[in-house]
Amino acid sequence: MIIERIKGILIAPKQTWYTIQSEPHTFGQVFTHYAMPLAAIPAFFGMLGYIFVGIKSGFGASVYRIPVGTAFVWAIVYYLLTLIGLFLDGIIINAFTQVYDSEHCAVKAYKLAVYSFTPAFLAGVLNIIPTAGFLVFLISLTGIYLLYHGLPVMMQTPREKLTNYVISVVLAVIILHVILSGIASLFISLS
Repeated sequence: MIIERIKGILIAPKQTWYTIQSEPHTFGQVFTHYAMPLAAIPAFFGMLGYIFVGIKSGFGASVYRIPVGTAFVWAIVYYLLTLIGLFLDGIIINAFTQVYDSEHCAVKAYKLAVYSFTPAFLAGVLNIIPTAGFLVFLISLTGIYLLYHGLPVMMQTPREKLTNYVISVVLAVIILHVILSGIASLFISLS
C-alpha cells in the first residue's frame, strides 16, 4: 500500500488527494504506516553519509567522518525530530484554517502535512552525500505543489485564499524545520 500511495501522490496528486480525503485513516494509522517508515529514509541515509562519506571541516579540503555512535545518535534524534516536525506541521496547517476560511480538522491537516512531505522523505536518499543538502532541499520544494493541490480537497480551502494559505504554511514550516535540523546538527557538532 505504501508504494502505491507514494506513486499516487507523486504521479497523480490531484486524484490521490480525493482518495486520501475519503479514507477513514486515523492519525495513528497515517503515523505508523506512512510517516514512520518514510521518515527513516533521510535519517538512515544521513547516518551512512556521515559515517562513510564524511563532512568537510572548515574551509579546507579535509574530510571528517563522524564516529558510528555519534552518527547513530544523530540519526535517532533526526528521525524523532522529523516525526515531531510533521505533527507540528499539521498543527500549523490546522491553525491557519480560520484565517483562510477552511475546514478545521486536525487529522486531515496531519494527513496533508505527511503526504505533502513525501518528496522530502524520498530525497533523503541523497543524504548519503552530506554536501547534497541543497539538492535535497530543492527536491523537497515539490511538496509545495502537493500542498497546493491538497488544501482545497483536504481542508476545503476556497480557491481565492489558496495561494496565501500555501505561502503562510510554507514559511512557517520552513522556519520550523530549519530549527529542528539545527537541533539535530548539534549532536554532530558537540561530538
